[in-house]
Amino acid sequence: MAVIERIYRFVGMDLTPQAISDMAQRIAEKPERSHGIHRYDVTDFGLTEAEIRERFGDYVERFDLAPGKPVVAGGVK
Repeated sequence: MAVIERIYRFVGMDLTPQAISDMAQRIAEKPERSHGIHRYDVTDFGLTEAEIRERFGDYVERFDLAPGKPVVAGGVK
């Protein structure tokens, strides 16, 4: 919910009590990862690691997304 609150503040919208209640209910009814963690591999999509690096290398470098590096929500390290 903290991330949702930050997003609402960022876009200048009010997060109403009803919206908070609805989101909390959704989370309680369908918690994330309730079916396990999803893992994907580039080969699942018919690609190679080299193709991914070629296509998205600039993006990975720009956002410092080196393989094995932890991802931090909101871009705050």
